[in-house]
Amino acid sequence: MTKIIHLGANNYGDDDAQLYETPREAVHALIAADPWLRSGSRLILEPACGPGAITASLQSAGHVVISSDLNQYELRWKGKPGKGLQAPTWNVNFFDYSPSVLSETIGSREFAVVTNPPYGGEKDLGSKAARFVAHALELAPRVYMLLELGFQQGGNRCEYRDQLMDGPNFTGYFPFRERLRMHRDEYEGPTNNQTRLHAWYRWEREPSGPFVHRRLTCNPPGPCKLRRVG
Repeated sequence: MTKIIHLGANNYGDDDAQLYETPREAVHALIAADPWLRSGSRLILEPACGPGAITASLQSAGHVVISSDLNQYELRWKGKPGKGLQAPTWNVNFFDYSPSVLSETIGSREFAVVTNPPYGGEKDLGSKAARFVAHALELAPRVYMLLELGFQQGGNRCEYRDQLMDGPNFTGYFPFRERLRMHRDEYEGPTNNQTRLHAWYRWEREPSGPFVHRRLTCNPPGPCKLRRVG
């Protein structure tokens, strides 16, 4: 059982939820491109799972996923917990996770963090996501984050960014050829132009090989459209 960590003071800042559901095709494209993810069943921590799009995609590929989120959502995946799907733990602040807490659930098993983290607004320029990445690397030997291409920029507005992008732990960059179409939860405005440039970024605590830069595409071609899981 995952230990439930109730929120005290959290590090998410304002506008905590920032729910933009990830297209399933984007997750499957990463799995196909990354040898570690495609080489068999892996243990994955998804700490910003929302309604479960990434979780369901990873589980459909045979991975075991431990999911949690700061908020509680109605799940939009097929199946029921206990039949190949684990129920998420809600009201969990990712920044309250520690190696000792995870060891109670995971033990000594190798695992990775895979998520689409809270990103931040234009003034923030991804510093919220950078804090998410830095904390994930304290917990897991391998981290995959779906981020906007502009995450690489932002100058010195975030103390972690240069270390994350220029250090030896940044080992994989998987940009999408197409723009990903991810509309904000409960957004009801026009959607024709609601697309962004994204990439999967990979960090490893102990790099296992040369840096990988591989462009990804969604299948079928064209903008990745959000397909509800369920």
